[in-house]
Amino acid sequence: MEKSKNYIYHQNEFCFTAKGPSKDHVHIVFGNVALYLSIDSFVLFSREISETNESLAMRCCKANKDFVVKTSFNNMAFVFSNSELEQLKEAVDQTFLMIEIQNLICRE
Repeated sequence: MEKSKNYIYHQNEFCFTAKGPSKDHVHIVFGNVALYLSIDSFVLFSREISETNESLAMRCCKANKDFVVKTSFNNMAFVFSNSELEQLKEAVDQTFLMIEIQNLICRE
């Protein structure tokens, strides 16, 4: 059996990110959604996650789906609870760190 060429960047209870078959793409899977994004699209997605996360005030219930993250499509957005948004942001941040490390290693 051939070993998978995908490399897991980060994984938590809510989501995971992985290196795509193409070096300039990232898989991000959360809930029942799987995205395959170019690095540029991943950057835009992560900005939306960060901006939404920064704007959140402490809520009394972390289970409510209170946070909307816009996408580049006018008719599509993602809705998250506080807890889900925090876990997604963690995965996105760790993925950027891993990509940066890989890029530094490849330069040497």
